[in-house]
Amino acid sequence: MEGLPSPPAPLEWADSSSSALRGHKQNMRILQGCWDMFHRLDTDKDGLISCEDLHKGLLEFSEDFSPEESMRIFAAADTSGNHVLGFAEFFNVYACLVALREQFKVAHVGQLQAEQVKRGLLQAGLPANRDQVESMFV
Repeated sequence: MEGLPSPPAPLEWADSSSSALRGHKQNMRILQGCWDMFHRLDTDKDGLISCEDLHKGLLEFSEDFSPEESMRIFAAADTSGNHVLGFAEFFNVYACLVALREQFKVAHVGQLQAEQVKRGLLQAGLPANRDQVESMFV
């Protein structure tokens, strides 16, 4: 059409070394990792994760997760209240764990504190509800 500029050539607008593009690639890796884990944990292939399935997944992140801790995390993540996690609810847990793992790499601390969880949630762009965070530390 006349008068309209032609579209830019692919990636003409973004240098592959730009921080925005690196951030996008990192987010895509996190999303792909979450998708892969979700399907691996969804043993009955119904598109939902049970508390037991979540516990198995949490043990992949750290052998230190007790069944009780997994139940508390599950309860906080089950925002729909239907006693199973859909992908979006599971993604919130996964993204938090990834953010916390990265924070641990930087902080070199041995024990997780509620404030670190809250900071990790905020860095991951997720809601950091104080009650939900503190419920993980009961």
